[in-house]
Amino acid sequence: MENNHTAAVVGTGFIDPVHVEGLRRAGVQVAGIAGSTPQRSIAAARQLGLPRGLAEFPGGHNEGFPDTFKQLFRAFYGYLAGGGTGRPPFPTFADGHREILLCEAILRSHRRRAWVDVG
Repeated sequence: MENNHTAAVVGTGFIDPVHVEGLRRAGVQVAGIAGSTPQRSIAAARQLGLPRGLAEFPGGHNEGFPDTFKQLFRAFYGYLAGGGTGRPPFPTFADGHREILLCEAILRSHRRRAWVDVG
């Protein structure tokens, strides 16, 4: 069963082979694995037959937060380099506007202590 989903596994402990196998059985392409160090990530990727280890920072550094922006800009510039056509693979101003509407609806709902329309 193939689909267009791609995922990465975070963690190189004892359970990572189970996660990778589960994703593969579900038809999800596993792009790589992130460990606590680049060395662990690369070793786990090789052992599991994955394209790459994903750690970019030395052990002890927060990986997720700075990686968010790196991946966002990679997607943005890749989209521009590819001609900028089709649905962008990153959040747009319309997505941001929808998020603001949602946050405002949450606040209204809290104040009214009732369900509200998002709008």
